[in-house]
Amino acid sequence: MRKTVYGIGLLSVTLLLALGFYVSYRHNISDMEPTSPQTVEAENAMQTRYHIGMHEGTIIVRLEDGSVFETTDITWDSLPASVQKDIADGYVLESKQELYSFLENYSS
Repeated sequence: MRKTVYGIGLLSVTLLLALGFYVSYRHNISDMEPTSPQTVEAENAMQTRYHIGMHEGTIIVRLEDGSVFETTDITWDSLPASVQKDIADGYVLESKQELYSFLENYSS
């Protein structure tokens, strides 16, 4: 009889510990879930646009407020005529990913 009681007690403790670990694990996962769509939309609304321009024969990147974000070693003459025209007309990139893709494509 004692073996049965000890066995049931040990099984109960094991199940309670397993349940505790499971609840703790699920709680930690819920803390790591991505941000809500409202937060993502707010971040996108504040996203900076990058204006590509030329200064002294090289390409520069300006922020919307006109401050210089980055100067490059890309020369105006090294760009294709179509890209030169786009820049002259006011070339704007909407994300850092687009900006870095542009810079990677035209860097030497």
